[in-house]
Amino acid sequence: MVGDVLAMIEDQMARPVVRSCGQRRQLFLYLKEQQKTLIRPLLNLDTVTAFAIHNRYHPDIKRKIYVVCAREVNKPCYYCQGSGRGEQICDAEVSFMLPVFVYSLIDTRSGRQIMYRDQDGLDQPVSGLRLLELTAFGAVRDILATFSAFVHAGGDISDCDWTLEQFVGSQGKFIVTKPKPLKPLSPQLKALIPSDDLIRKCVLEFAPPLSSTGKADPGSKILTRAIDSSSYRGLLSTDRMDWEDEM
Repeated sequence: MVGDVLAMIEDQMARPVVRSCGQRRQLFLYLKEQQKTLIRPLLNLDTVTAFAIHNRYHPDIKRKIYVVCAREVNKPCYYCQGSGRGEQICDAEVSFMLPVFVYSLIDTRSGRQIMYRDQDGLDQPVSGLRLLELTAFGAVRDILATFSAFVHAGGDISDCDWTLEQFVGSQGKFIVTKPKPLKPLSPQLKALIPSDDLIRKCVLEFAPPLSSTGKADPGSKILTRAIDSSSYRGLLSTDRMDWEDEM
């Protein structure tokens, strides 16, 4: 299985960059331009969960496509077959889902933490357990390339924290990915490592596949809430919360 995942990553990285399906987006952890995050990967790259995902950008949000291919659940896929109503086929691309612990996410212009609104309508800093979607295209290709090189050099990406910072250059967006000094994964973080089944159920709920019948096949809403729960915040000791100095 280890060799299979790394071989799949190498195959995806070797392919030409294709942008025909539009803008890509990440699952759970979103990094925009002029933002910087400090994370801890909870698994090494050779054990990530891979999905085939249909993704096509459209300015009308109702016409955007971002769904897991129904073939992932052993069903005929609506998008692979072009829906049978003259709709253009949108090829599925491979995404690698890496569970990470986010210490914090900041705006590099203001130095302020990026906030999100929780289920109670309260603004909370982005932190805790998230999924980082890695692909062989888009700005996140830079993250995947750095992680892949680190692993092929004999490293384990879960052995240290990493900073990810997105910039905009003349050629578009790019992400600088840098490792911090090696430090053992704490027992608190080890306890958060989700199983492959949990990751699959979370992603299927977030982007349920559409079968050729036009019916969605979602996963478990309860599991999705679990992966996104703010209760994971505050698990670290104070010496791990000085992220402003570390970044």
